[in-house]
Amino acid sequence: MYGQSFVRLDSIIQTMKASAKQQSIYIVAAKTNVLYDIAGVPNIGMEVMVNRHISVAGEFAYSHWSSKNTYHLQTTQGGLAGKYWFNYTNKKLIGWNVGAYATMGGKYDVQWKQGYQGDKFYSGGIQGGYALELSRRFHLEFVAAAGYFYTPEVRHYHYGDREHLVWKETRYNVGRLAPTKLQVNLVWVLNGNKNRTCVCY
Repeated sequence: MYGQSFVRLDSIIQTMKASAKQQSIYIVAAKTNVLYDIAGVPNIGMEVMVNRHISVAGEFAYSHWSSKNTYHLQTTQGGLAGKYWFNYTNKKLIGWNVGAYATMGGKYDVQWKQGYQGDKFYSGGIQGGYALELSRRFHLEFVAAAGYFYTPEVRHYHYGDREHLVWKETRYNVGRLAPTKLQVNLVWVLNGNKNRTCVCY
């Protein structure tokens, strides 16, 4: 009799723990890079906190605008990142974090009195960031990254007479180590209570 009661009680405790764990980990947030928004590049990102220290983020940006024949900013790109949050408190997506990222882009055209055009590019490396709390649901995250940038072909133009683009050179298999990403992300926590204690490890 006592054995059956103990088994029943243990089953209830395990069920409660599993329920608390499920509620506490899958924190989902939407975000946008304010620097891209200011530059006229609409973008959106999603981030999921999968346990107390680890999150996975994805982002997408698209722009296709020009001003006469002087300024162009056309790009399509998407990326993924994995982050480790040091998480000295029980608040989710707050504080210092480090991680690795990968980005892939399609055709691009960047012109600012001289221009660079290409059909695709790739980037990958390491990143670090810090997120501060603006309110219960909104955070502001600062991210900087460095890594390897590669594009199979890039065409360089400059302006000649009457502001017409003039081809200058084409370079192939361009790759370099450099700073690759700078973000100021406005983050909106969509679900979960970020102050809830996480029971997972």
